[in-house]
Amino acid sequence: MDCVIERIAEQLPPITEGERDFAHIMNKPEPERHPKYWYRHKETGAEYAWLEGGFAPPGYEYPGFAVIIAFDRVEHPDHDVRFIRVLEEFEAERQQDIEGLLKACVQLQKKYGCYPLLNTGFYTELDEASSDRVYNIVSNLYGDESQFWPQSTSQYTGRIIPFQQYLATLAHYKKNLDVHLCPKLQNYMLMVKKGKEFTRLKPEDIPAIAAIAYAVFALVGKKPWRVELPEESVYELEIE
Repeated sequence: MDCVIERIAEQLPPITEGERDFAHIMNKPEPERHPKYWYRHKETGAEYAWLEGGFAPPGYEYPGFAVIIAFDRVEHPDHDVRFIRVLEEFEAERQQDIEGLLKACVQLQKKYGCYPLLNTGFYTELDEASSDRVYNIVSNLYGDESQFWPQSTSQYTGRIIPFQQYLATLAHYKKNLDVHLCPKLQNYMLMVKKGKEFTRLKPEDIPAIAAIAYAVFALVGKKPWRVELPEESVYELEIE
């Protein structure tokens, strides 16, 4: 499958003679510009600062779910915000089909994984039993050299994140979340709004909500783009 995302290098101003002279006077190395990148969807022309993937294994009632999300490169002219776009969703047809879910994740990774995007896998949180099962399936399907593995936010936060914190972050950014391309996710979010109490959800209740929460948390938590976000950590946000 061909990747639909391409990486674009920003045009940087050339090094001026004044900068070179100042570096020479200060006995410093020759100045250089470090390239800055953004990403463009080849088919739609949409421009993004970053993309992430998230998935959640099957739950009590519903199948496993995966999403691809993207953070807009620039603010929307009418809303003065950068939207988080949910570009694609996947829900397994059978409730306990973890292998089908992981195969779909790999295909989504190939479709949207322009280096370094989605370079190693999607974000999720797994208990010990689920983790063993997922790793065994991935190893059997793609070998130990697989480029897709489940990623945990604890790998960059340095601590275990309670699921309620994922939900808090999702709630904080929900006004910037565009899900119109993903009707299944829309329905699950409406179901939560109308019925289940959001603050008491578990990942196993609605895997779709868990998947989007993992992806959004990873996206805003790593802040790989150059954008001014509130200085307070997203990990401390409260449910709105």
